[in-house]
Amino acid sequence: MPILQTGILSKGFSLLELIVVLVILTFALSILSPLFYKSETLYLKAEVQRIVSIIRYLDDNATAHKQVYRLKFNFSQKLVQWEKPEGWKTHKFKYLQDVNLFSRGTINKGEVIIFFEPTGNTEAMKIHFGSQAQELTVFWQPVSGRVKILHGYQ
Repeated sequence: MPILQTGILSKGFSLLELIVVLVILTFALSILSPLFYKSETLYLKAEVQRIVSIIRYLDDNATAHKQVYRLKFNFSQKLVQWEKPEGWKTHKFKYLQDVNLFSRGTINKGEVIIFFEPTGNTEAMKIHFGSQAQELTVFWQPVSGRVKILHGYQ
């Protein structure tokens, strides 16, 4: 004799199961979202440190080797190219915003080339980087050869 099963036929998830899944997802996102924020800030700082290293390299080599070195910004592709003895080196900067030259003002479209001469560059420059989390400014003083990293868009 067959035994009949009584009960409710289930076709889907109950409200309680859906609430438990949403609570778990919310908890996981609350833990992971600060990590994404920190990684963006760390990547921005790494880009700024890289451009600082490039500027110091070009300034030091121009003086030491008595040659003119060039630094080229391409804003449409967010590329920075710099001249080395063995040729041009290229790096893509995700958070590059603009370059401010005191003789030409703020440049954020097209290309701009900065020359590093053996006698030193005569023009100070600011390079702005920014993400949703933070903005940083790289300020290069050619007379002293110092490069400063400033917080905010300055």
